[in-house]
Amino acid sequence: MKIEISITCPICSKWGKIEIAEKELGKASRGLLSISISEDLICEHSFIAYVDRNLKVRDYFVPDFEISLRGLGSVKNREGMESISSEDDKIETSHELGLPTLPENCGSGDLIEQEYKKKTLLSYLFTIKKSNGKEELFSFSILLNKNQEVDLYKLVIKEFIEFLKQNSLLNEKFFKTNQKLIYKNFNDKTDIETENIFIPLSNIFKSKKKELKKLRMEELKGSFF
Repeated sequence: MKIEISITCPICSKWGKIEIAEKELGKASRGLLSISISEDLICEHSFIAYVDRNLKVRDYFVPDFEISLRGLGSVKNREGMESISSEDDKIETSHELGLPTLPENCGSGDLIEQEYKKKTLLSYLFTIKKSNGKEELFSFSILLNKNQEVDLYKLVIKEFIEFLKQNSLLNEKFFKTNQKLIYKNFNDKTDIETENIFIPLSNIFKSKKKELKKLRMEELKGSFF
């Protein structure tokens, strides 16, 4: 059975309704169910709504970053790709970015970091083999606030994509089906789990945090010699 919940965007105050399965309320931890609201569901913004068992919204949370996955065309033909200037200080959300900004001659395996006035955009490029056998270049992008651990997210993104590749999950269907889940769990730094899939995202964050700490300690030691 489906039930309706009234949602108001905490950013622009636009109002709308969403539907969820009634059984989902039974999964609410501590009496609250977290619902990820993606872009264009209510408005152009994405956020998380916390709903109690009486279908009342108790709180909203606007994540510190936004995630997007975009196909960039054939690996052999990337002419005419859109881009924006890294000097554009008006960039606030991934919705305003359009296609990720990409320098010329970048390719699969590259991680592009671009600075804006208030944000940092990380775009990791990789290829996905289509059903017709052709490889297409994709960009997994995260828009971070300046005060976030950019170096940590660089390591996590690479490890996340590599995990998907090793487990035959690096495909469009996975991203499209689990878009909301990826968005929410990256924000919460928790494991991604469905009926058939388990991705130890929390362990990836923990291990990469330790790895980063070790690298910084080695750099610090090296500076004294």
